[in-house]
Amino acid sequence: MKNFIILIINLLSLTVVAQTGKIAGKVIDKKNNEFVIGAAVVISGTSTGSATDLDGQYVIDNVAAGTYKLQVRYLSYKTVEISDVKVIEGKTTTINVSLEPDDDLKLDEVVITTARITNSESAVLLDVKKADQVVVAISSMQIQKSQDRDASEVARRLPGVTVIDNRFVMVRGLSERYNEVWLNNGATPSVEPDVKAFSFDLVPSQAIDRFLIYKTAAPELPGNFAGGAIKIFTKELPEKNFLNVNYTVGFREKTTFKKFLSQERYGASDAFGFGEKERAIPASFPTENLLNLSADEITDAARSFNNDWTPVEDIASIDHRFSINGGFKFKVKKVEIGNATMFNYSNTNQTFEAGVLNGALDSATATQEAGIDTAIFRLDNRYTNNVRFGVIHNWTIKFNNNHKIEIKNLYNKNAAATTIERDEINNVQGNISRSFENRYNSRNIYVGQLLGTHKFFKDKTRFDWFASLDKSHRGDPNQRRIRFVLDDGDEFSPTYNKYFLPTAGTDPNIAGRFYQTLDENIYVGGFNIDQKIPVSDKFIPSIKAGIYIENKEREFSIRSFAFHPSNVFGFNRDLSYLPLDSIFLPENFNTSTGYRVSEATIGSDTYRAENFLKAYYGAINLNILSRINLYGGVRIEDNLQTLLTRDRFIADSIVDVNIDKVDFLPSINLSYNFNEKMLIRAAYGRTLNRPEFRELAPFAFLQFDFDALIYGNPLLRNCYINNYDLRWEWYPSSGETFSVAAFYKDFKDPIENILVPTGNQINFTYNNAKSARSYGLELDARISLARFENTKFVRNLSIVANAAYIFSQISLGDSVAFQTNERPMQGQSPYIINTGLYYENDSIGLQVSLLYNVFGPRIIFVGNVVEPDIYEMPRSVLDLSITKDITKWLKVRVGAQDLLNQPFLLLQDINGSGNLERKTDLNYQSFRRGRYYTVGLIFQLNQKSK
Repeated sequence: MKNFIILIINLLSLTVVAQTGKIAGKVIDKKNNEFVIGAAVVISGTSTGSATDLDGQYVIDNVAAGTYKLQVRYLSYKTVEISDVKVIEGKTTTINVSLEPDDDLKLDEVVITTARITNSESAVLLDVKKADQVVVAISSMQIQKSQDRDASEVARRLPGVTVIDNRFVMVRGLSERYNEVWLNNGATPSVEPDVKAFSFDLVPSQAIDRFLIYKTAAPELPGNFAGGAIKIFTKELPEKNFLNVNYTVGFREKTTFKKFLSQERYGASDAFGFGEKERAIPASFPTENLLNLSADEITDAARSFNNDWTPVEDIASIDHRFSINGGFKFKVKKVEIGNATMFNYSNTNQTFEAGVLNGALDSATATQEAGIDTAIFRLDNRYTNNVRFGVIHNWTIKFNNNHKIEIKNLYNKNAAATTIERDEINNVQGNISRSFENRYNSRNIYVGQLLGTHKFFKDKTRFDWFASLDKSHRGDPNQRRIRFVLDDGDEFSPTYNKYFLPTAGTDPNIAGRFYQTLDENIYVGGFNIDQKIPVSDKFIPSIKAGIYIENKEREFSIRSFAFHPSNVFGFNRDLSYLPLDSIFLPENFNTSTGYRVSEATIGSDTYRAENFLKAYYGAINLNILSRINLYGGVRIEDNLQTLLTRDRFIADSIVDVNIDKVDFLPSINLSYNFNEKMLIRAAYGRTLNRPEFRELAPFAFLQFDFDALIYGNPLLRNCYINNYDLRWEWYPSSGETFSVAAFYKDFKDPIENILVPTGNQINFTYNNAKSARSYGLELDARISLARFENTKFVRNLSIVANAAYIFSQISLGDSVAFQTNERPMQGQSPYIINTGLYYENDSIGLQVSLLYNVFGPRIIFVGNVVEPDIYEMPRSVLDLSITKDITKWLKVRVGAQDLLNQPFLLLQDINGSGNLERKTDLNYQSFRRGRYYTVGLIFQLNQKSK
């Protein structure tokens, strides 16, 4: 920490050789004193300049000290030139201009071909202000001021948003299942077998043009959401030709240069995340079920496995992150062609120690009465190596600014190799054990999109269409689990105080291998048409209509094998005391005294599922008396959801899920503009939440992190939500906003992840509650202190702050008798706070950001009368980022993430009161990830557009 602070001080003391200042001001119409929007303000003889915003304001940054001539021009106005404009180092020169209409100008035809900027903070706020719905957004320019590396970290900065497991987004405190995510204009594939969620960590932050979350329903938005309809737009036609290269190294406390356990390594394959193939089932291993083979064939099959059970001890290296992204555009006659391409790569390590206290409450109570603190104590040492590799390749073709064709490609691969070393004291079973898990998880997605936007009849008709193919794959090959028990029986025995592998049973979670794959394909197509109908100069209503078709197909399978004695009566028990690297040597597999392998795969371990959605909508937009805007319509979703598998307990029984529903989803958004800077919105929308494939499948799998069995429920029903919103918005100046919002949500049949009371084994499944309600307040503010011109430091500051306070309550009815009826919804946080303090001084090329995030306690697992609810406790996160210009083309960035290093903590509410106490409630799991420090170099080369 001391060295890091010294580095920051040195960077802050750097100054660039050429000191600069600013030229800023307003441009107004001399005749009526109204703001002139889009006027060009240029330093004569150069291409340096700026365009005026919605308030007629402009700012020209990084102007070297000196005297200049300004030229201000706008179509149908007389050009104005201003001489002797003096720029002083570190100061802002204010020049306000009045333009006079050019009444003598005659124009036969004018074609404007400038591209609209979409990724600036002002442009995004303009989108938010002009939107027909309640929406929050963040621009790529604001993203660049932070250390956010992927879309999940970006999302944390938005009002009412939290992130769990570093990749799943929650909006308004609702579980991640209540969000729908679109990349550009199409659905996103999932690589998660156990949750209904898109993995936001698969989209790098540098690829994002803008990130929007719609919080109210609209006919053109997907109907399958309640928290937010999230749209991530990737970069397209660049403003200028550019090339950026970024290299960053990272140091994590208690990880870097410390002991690190890893799996076997496969060179370049692992280095780029392609190690799944290397860990596949051996080529000589039988493809048919082992139950159909002879004893000798089974022995040969067991011997074909590698003896790769033992983790390899090493030292964790520093983290490496590299990215290169660039773009260019050129014209061929009236056709403008542009490209944006990005490549990113990272290789990082993380180690942490997780303490776990749990067990059935009745057992815990009994042990506490006996003087023992808890039923089960576990200590996990977790070691994870993450490799990420991704490519973005987008093309844009524009014809006369009226027609645009886009080809967008995103490919991302993320591979995580994890080793867990576990020591456990189990007072229920009366033993001490040591377990190991080695797992390799490979996730990759490809999204290929073809999009078109067309404008006709002087922009009165807008038509857009899209088609996409999305593919995702997840592979968990050669997942190995083994559990040894301490021999603490006869102290005079030669095996006393040694660990051995239990000989009873054929449970692959005691000693076994798992091979899991998930493949999902999504085919999307559709179009939207928006037609303006000019009734008069001031009343121009419009109608919108569209079709959206989505077909999602998933195939999931897992094959598992258990290792156990081939003959309990003749088994050589000395083998069970062998060390981990020797116990499953090929010579220890035989049909009499050694081990064998058994097929543990059952029919429910495989399922096929499909979701075919046909959606149609119609809407009308009415601008009444120039102040009132009414936007409403209906969306019709005809959805067929099917899943085919076998029953978990009855091998020959088929489970055939078929949910065929046609839903009418009306919505209305009403806004009233008090003036150009202030408005109020009210909205109502009906939405729904469908079960996810995994939630319907009876497939059961032991989640090693919590030592809990998770399985689905084929009887789940759709959840329906009525959403009500009211929001006041104020835009005091360009780039600034302040809003207050209230919302209310009424749920019917909400789906939750619940704990099932089964004695000592912890089981999770899914269930519909009867109803629920959620309501709250949200505040959002973006404030610039540039108005304090006389204070050097303060005028360079800006503040972003948002907060939400939310109340929710579930109603179970008579459907679930063993749960409490007085609790919040699963995943619902009672409060969320995000703040950011930004300092930007262009004259010395310095940017500093300090970001803070915290959320209130939320239920992760719904409990029951035996096992109470389990909460994730609040955890404050503080991040610091400093960027300093070294030269015109080179920047250095240092950062510190999670400076407070507060623990990730799960508490079990023993009293069932909801009043959680860190000292008295059961510590279900806790760990600290460690502070993370980074140093990076950014090379930027920007050229003029061709």
